[in-house]
Amino acid sequence: MAQTFVKASGGCSAPAVKNQDEAMATMGQMKLRQFPPQETMTKAQELQLMIRHPNNSGLQRNPLTQYFIPAHFVQKLSVSQADRLILSMEGGISISEDPNFRFDFTAHGTGQIQVEAIDTDGKVFRNQWPLEVTGL
Repeated sequence: MAQTFVKASGGCSAPAVKNQDEAMATMGQMKLRQFPPQETMTKAQELQLMIRHPNNSGLQRNPLTQYFIPAHFVQKLSVSQADRLILSMEGGISISEDPNFRFDFTAHGTGQIQVEAIDTDGKVFRNQWPLEVTGL
């Protein structure tokens, strides 16, 4: 009987794509893309939130040591505009490395978009952006 480490893509136990040191150095950085409302009756605007985070599931193994990498992922996320909640989420191990959330919302006024993410280590990441009012 022989055994060897197989690096495969997909699934909760697949190794991280990034170098762990790089992932830790950029953890918590966020970008927000704002798309103009489409030609519809709703005047909904689309947002895309990108967060840098390794989101380790706890099922991955270090390819050199074969020890399990402890679980470390975005556990809570909230997005609001002018203190009005747009989206909230409780995460788990199924969220991808460097997650990307894309959703519609209807702006109320011109208040800023605020994001707060909390990971399983209790680290809090916050950011805010001015609302780009285009076509509203």
